[in-house]
Amino acid sequence: MIAFLYLGVLVFAGDALASRWLSYRSIAHRLATGLLVGLLAGTWLTYLVALALSDVVDDPLAIGAVVSGVGLALAAVLIRRVAPRSELSSIDAGGASRGEWIVIGLFSALIAWMMLSTYDYTSGTLRIATSLWSDFGPTTAIAQNFALGNDFPTEYPHYAGEPIRYHFLFYFQVGNLTYLGLDPALANNVLSISTLVAMLILVMTLGERLFRSRVVGWIGAGLFFFHGALSFIPYVGGLGSLAAIIDEIPRLDRFMVSGF
Repeated sequence: MIAFLYLGVLVFAGDALASRWLSYRSIAHRLATGLLVGLLAGTWLTYLVALALSDVVDDPLAIGAVVSGVGLALAAVLIRRVAPRSELSSIDAGGASRGEWIVIGLFSALIAWMMLSTYDYTSGTLRIATSLWSDFGPTTAIAQNFALGNDFPTEYPHYAGEPIRYHFLFYFQVGNLTYLGLDPALANNVLSISTLVAMLILVMTLGERLFRSRVVGWIGAGLFFFHGALSFIPYVGGLGSLAAIIDEIPRLDRFMVSGF
C-alpha cells in the first residue's frame, strides 16, 4: 500500500540521518531510532509542504506526501554516500540477543492488544472502548479533517475559528495515512504501536548503557505498563499482611488516594 511505502521511506531516511551522528547498541536500537527520527522529520516536511501549497492546489496532502517522500529518499541516498553509516558498537556487534528480541516481541504483542482492542474499524464502523470515546472522538475528528478536508491553516474541527494548540502532529500523520489508504483506526494504531515499541526499545537501551545490564533495561521498559504514583505504598502498608494484600488487590474497584 502507498501508506506503508511512505512509512518505509520515512524510516529509511530517518536511519540515514540518525546514523550520520549516532552509534547503536543493537539492530533494534537502530530500527527504533530510524523510525522516530524519520517520522518526526517526514511528518513535519509533509505538513509544511501541504501548508505552503494549500492555497494553490486542490490536493495539498498528496503533493506534500510525494514531495516529502521523494525528497527524503534522495536526501537519504546522498547522506549515505557522503558519510559512512554508523556501525553497531563493539558491545553488541552481533545484534540484539535472543532474549532481547523475545522481550521486544512480548512488549509488541501486549501493545498491539492494547491498541487494537480499544480502537478498531469494522464494517465501516469505528469501534471505540467505553473509557476512551471522550478522547478518541475529538482526536478522530482532527485526523479526519486532514484526511477528508483541507485543514490549512489548521483549526479545530469542533470549535469554529479556533487555531489548534495541541493534538496536532500525531493526528496530522494519522489523517495523512488515512488519506494514503489506511482506515482511520489502522492509521492510528500503526503509529501508536510502532512508536510505543520504539520508545520502549530506547528505554531498554538507556538502561543497558547506564547500568551495563540488559536486564535493567528490560525491567525499566516493563515498569512503563504500571502506574507511576507512590500511592500503593501506604495502601499496601495498611493491609497488614501478605495474605491480606493477595486477597484485597484483585477486589480493588477504586483509585487509591495518595498523600504524595
